[in-house]
Amino acid sequence: MPRVPECPSCGGRDVRRTRREGLTERLLSIIYMYPFRCDRCRCRYRAMRWGRRYTKRVPA
Repeated sequence: MPRVPECPSCGGRDVRRTRREGLTERLLSIIYMYPFRCDRCRCRYRAMRWGRRYTKRVPA
């Protein structure tokens, strides 16, 4: 299983990928750099997930 990107603020692993905001984050996703948010401290940051593609979720 791939490692979860660690939060740079608190070091926690309780993080999730969050939606991309703006053109910069959309372009960065081409090189597998995605935005994440820590559920513990609410820090938002970008991390590389090489080879991992995220698809848009459609609400049920």
